[in-house]
Amino acid sequence: MAERPIIIAENVELGYGEEPSLLSGVNFKLFPNEFVGITGPNGAGKTTFIRALLGLISPRSGSIRYFSKEGRAVKEISIGYMPQQNQLDREFPISVEEVVLSGLFGRKTLRATSEMRALAKEALEAVGMTKFANRAIGHLSGGQLQRVLLARAFVSKPMLLVLDEPSTYVDREFEASMLSLLPSLQKESAIVMVSHNEVHLRALASRVYHIDHTFILNSES
Repeated sequence: MAERPIIIAENVELGYGEEPSLLSGVNFKLFPNEFVGITGPNGAGKTTFIRALLGLISPRSGSIRYFSKEGRAVKEISIGYMPQQNQLDREFPISVEEVVLSGLFGRKTLRATSEMRALAKEALEAVGMTKFANRAIGHLSGGQLQRVLLARAFVSKPMLLVLDEPSTYVDREFEASMLSLLPSLQKESAIVMVSHNEVHLRALASRVYHIDHTFILNSES
Protein backbone atom coordinates (compact mmCIF):
# COMPACT_ATOMS: atom_id res chain seq x y z
CA MET A 1 0.00 0.00 0.00
CA ALA A 2 1.34 3.45 -0.90
CA GLU A 3 2.32 5.66 2.00
CA ARG A 4 -0.26 8.29 2.88
CA PRO A 5 0.50 11.91 3.79
CA ILE A 6 0.08 13.17 7.35
CA ILE A 7 -0.38 16.79 6.20
CA ILE A 8 -1.98 18.13 3.03
CA ALA A 9 -2.01 21.86 2.30
CA GLU A 10 -3.99 22.94 -0.77
CA ASN A 11 -4.06 26.40 -2.35
CA VAL A 12 -3.20 28.03 0.97
CA GLU A 13 -2.97 31.80 1.35
CA LEU A 14 -1.68 33.27 4.61
CA GLY A 15 -1.64 36.71 6.18
CA TYR A 16 -2.43 38.76 9.27
CA GLY A 17 -5.33 41.09 9.98
CA GLU A 18 -5.93 43.72 7.32
CA GLU A 19 -2.42 43.45 5.93
CA PRO A 20 -1.80 42.10 2.39
CA SER A 21 -1.27 38.35 2.17
CA LEU A 22 2.28 37.38 3.13
CA LEU A 23 2.35 33.96 1.46
CA SER A 24 0.21 32.42 -1.27
CA GLY A 25 0.15 29.43 -3.58
CA VAL A 26 1.06 26.85 -0.92
CA ASN A 27 0.49 23.29 -2.12
CA PHE A 28 2.29 20.81 0.07
CA LYS A 29 2.17 17.20 1.24
CA LEU A 30 4.23 15.75 4.08
CA PHE A 31 4.63 12.01 4.50
CA PRO A 32 5.52 10.00 7.62
CA ASN A 33 9.24 10.12 8.50
CA GLU A 34 10.00 12.46 5.62
CA PHE A 35 12.56 15.27 5.93
CA VAL A 36 11.59 18.54 4.22
CA GLY A 37 13.72 21.69 4.17
CA ILE A 38 12.48 25.28 4.05
CA THR A 39 14.66 28.21 3.02
CA GLY A 40 14.24 31.78 1.85
CA PRO A 41 14.97 35.38 2.86
CA ASN A 42 13.89 36.95 6.14
CA GLY A 43 10.37 38.38 6.18
CA ALA A 44 9.27 36.33 3.19
CA GLY A 45 6.76 34.05 4.95
CA LYS A 46 8.78 31.16 6.44
CA THR A 47 7.68 31.73 10.02
CA THR A 48 4.10 32.36 8.87
CA PHE A 49 4.10 28.99 7.11
CA ILE A 50 5.41 27.29 10.25
CA ARG A 51 2.73 28.98 12.36
CA ALA A 52 0.10 27.66 9.96
CA LEU A 53 1.50 24.11 10.17
CA LEU A 54 1.36 24.35 13.96
CA GLY A 55 -2.27 25.45 13.77
CA LEU A 56 -1.52 28.85 15.31
CA ILE A 57 -3.05 30.75 12.39
CA SER A 58 -5.76 29.76 9.93
CA PRO A 59 -5.45 30.11 6.15
CA ARG A 60 -7.21 33.03 4.51
CA SER A 61 -8.12 30.59 1.78
CA GLY A 62 -7.36 26.99 0.98
CA SER A 63 -6.96 24.29 3.62
CA ILE A 64 -4.44 22.48 5.82
CA ARG A 65 -5.57 18.99 6.77
CA TYR A 66 -4.02 16.43 9.12
CA PHE A 67 -4.10 12.64 8.97
CA SER A 68 -3.05 9.68 11.06
CA LYS A 69 -0.36 7.39 9.66
CA GLU A 70 -3.20 5.09 8.63
CA GLY A 71 -4.71 7.87 6.52
CA ARG A 72 -7.61 8.77 8.81
CA ALA A 73 -8.51 12.47 8.90
CA VAL A 74 -7.81 13.95 12.35
CA LYS A 75 -8.16 17.39 13.91
CA GLU A 76 -4.45 17.59 14.77
CA ILE A 77 -1.27 15.54 14.96
CA SER A 78 1.45 15.52 17.60
CA ILE A 79 4.07 18.16 16.79
CA GLY A 80 7.34 18.96 18.53
CA TYR A 81 8.51 22.52 17.92
CA MET A 82 11.88 24.19 18.39
CA PRO A 83 11.43 27.95 17.90
CA GLN A 84 13.91 30.18 16.14
CA GLN A 85 14.53 32.22 19.27
CA ASN A 86 13.88 31.03 22.78
CA GLN A 87 10.74 32.44 24.32
CA LEU A 88 11.46 31.31 27.84
CA ASP A 89 11.77 33.76 30.70
CA ARG A 90 15.40 33.20 31.67
CA GLU A 91 14.62 34.46 35.18
CA PHE A 92 11.86 31.89 35.73
CA PRO A 93 13.02 29.33 38.33
CA ILE A 94 12.85 26.18 36.19
CA SER A 95 15.50 23.53 35.67
CA VAL A 96 16.80 22.02 32.44
CA GLU A 97 15.06 18.72 33.21
CA GLU A 98 11.77 20.52 33.87
CA VAL A 99 11.97 22.30 30.52
CA VAL A 100 12.43 18.98 28.70
CA LEU A 101 9.67 17.35 30.74
CA SER A 102 7.31 20.13 29.63
CA GLY A 103 7.49 18.57 26.16
CA LEU A 104 5.73 15.51 27.60
CA PHE A 105 2.97 17.20 29.57
CA GLY A 106 -0.34 16.66 27.85
CA ARG A 107 -3.84 17.67 28.71
CA LYS A 108 -4.27 14.82 31.17
CA THR A 109 -1.21 15.19 33.40
CA LEU A 110 1.07 17.87 34.79
CA ARG A 111 3.03 15.49 37.02
CA ALA A 112 6.19 13.77 35.82
CA THR A 113 6.24 9.99 36.08
CA SER A 114 9.37 7.83 36.28
CA GLU A 115 8.83 6.89 32.62
CA MET A 116 8.68 10.55 31.62
CA ARG A 117 11.87 11.29 33.55
CA ALA A 118 13.58 8.41 31.75
CA LEU A 119 12.54 9.87 28.39
CA ALA A 120 13.81 13.30 29.44
CA LYS A 121 17.14 11.81 30.49
CA GLU A 122 17.44 10.02 27.15
CA ALA A 123 16.74 13.27 25.26
CA LEU A 124 19.28 15.20 27.34
CA GLU A 125 21.88 12.51 26.69
CA ALA A 126 21.25 12.85 22.95
CA VAL A 127 22.08 16.57 23.03
CA GLY A 128 24.93 16.30 25.52
CA MET A 129 23.20 18.11 28.37
CA THR A 130 22.78 15.37 30.99
CA LYS A 131 25.13 16.97 33.52
CA PHE A 132 23.10 20.17 33.39
CA ALA A 133 19.76 18.49 34.22
CA ASN A 134 19.35 20.25 37.56
CA ARG A 135 20.76 23.62 36.47
CA ALA A 136 18.42 26.61 36.26
CA ILE A 137 17.91 27.78 32.68
CA GLY A 138 19.01 31.26 33.64
CA HIS A 139 22.53 29.89 34.12
CA LEU A 140 22.82 28.46 30.60
CA SER A 141 24.56 29.95 27.60
CA GLY A 142 22.52 30.63 24.46
CA GLY A 143 23.91 27.50 22.80
CA GLN A 144 23.18 25.33 25.82
CA LEU A 145 19.60 26.59 25.91
CA GLN A 146 19.18 25.71 22.21
CA ARG A 147 20.25 22.16 23.02
CA VAL A 148 17.65 21.97 25.77
CA LEU A 149 14.92 23.32 23.49
CA LEU A 150 15.85 20.73 20.87
CA ALA A 151 15.56 17.98 23.49
CA ARG A 152 12.14 19.33 24.53
CA ALA A 153 10.99 19.32 20.90
CA PHE A 154 11.72 15.64 20.26
CA VAL A 155 11.31 14.09 23.73
CA SER A 156 7.70 13.03 23.02
CA LYS A 157 8.66 11.39 19.70
CA PRO A 158 5.97 13.37 17.83
CA MET A 159 4.64 12.60 14.36
CA LEU A 160 6.19 15.87 13.19
CA LEU A 161 9.29 17.69 14.44
CA VAL A 162 9.51 21.34 13.36
CA LEU A 163 12.93 23.01 13.67
CA ASP A 164 13.02 26.75 13.01
CA GLU A 165 16.67 27.78 12.47
CA PRO A 166 17.99 25.22 15.00
CA SER A 167 21.62 26.26 14.51
CA THR A 168 21.03 29.73 15.97
CA TYR A 169 23.26 30.45 18.97
CA VAL A 170 25.13 27.12 18.76
CA ASP A 171 28.80 26.52 18.13
CA ARG A 172 30.04 24.57 15.12
CA GLU A 173 30.79 21.47 17.18
CA PHE A 174 27.21 21.21 18.42
CA GLU A 175 25.85 22.14 15.01
CA ALA A 176 27.69 19.15 13.53
CA SER A 177 26.50 16.80 16.28
CA MET A 178 22.93 18.10 15.95
CA LEU A 179 22.88 17.52 12.20
CA SER A 180 24.22 14.00 12.69
CA LEU A 181 21.41 13.38 15.21
CA LEU A 182 18.61 14.30 12.80
CA PRO A 183 18.59 11.07 10.72
CA SER A 184 17.95 9.06 13.90
CA LEU A 185 15.16 11.46 14.93
CA GLN A 186 13.69 11.02 11.45
CA LYS A 187 13.10 7.35 12.25
CA GLU A 188 10.54 8.51 14.84
CA SER A 189 9.17 11.68 13.26
CA ALA A 190 8.73 13.56 10.02
CA ILE A 191 10.95 16.66 10.11
CA VAL A 192 10.42 20.14 8.68
CA MET A 193 13.53 22.27 9.15
CA VAL A 194 13.87 25.97 8.35
CA SER A 195 17.43 27.05 7.61
CA HIS A 196 19.40 29.56 5.59
CA ASN A 197 22.06 26.88 5.05
CA GLU A 198 20.92 25.23 1.83
CA VAL A 199 23.96 22.93 1.79
CA HIS A 200 22.81 21.32 5.04
CA LEU A 201 19.23 21.11 3.83
CA ARG A 202 20.17 19.41 0.56
CA ALA A 203 22.29 16.88 2.45
CA LEU A 204 19.44 15.94 4.79
CA ALA A 205 16.12 16.64 3.10
CA SER A 206 14.27 14.74 0.40
CA ARG A 207 12.77 18.06 -0.75
CA VAL A 208 13.69 21.70 -0.21
CA TYR A 209 11.15 24.50 -0.67
CA HIS A 210 12.05 28.15 -1.22
CA ILE A 211 9.68 30.67 0.36
CA ASP A 212 9.66 34.24 -0.89
CA HIS A 213 5.97 35.16 -0.60
CA THR A 214 5.34 32.11 -2.82
CA PHE A 215 6.02 28.45 -2.12
CA ILE A 216 8.32 26.86 -4.68
CA LEU A 217 10.06 23.47 -4.79
CA ASN A 218 13.79 24.01 -5.17
CA SER A 219 14.78 22.05 -8.27
CA GLU A 220 18.35 21.72 -6.98
CA SER A 221 17.32 19.72 -3.91
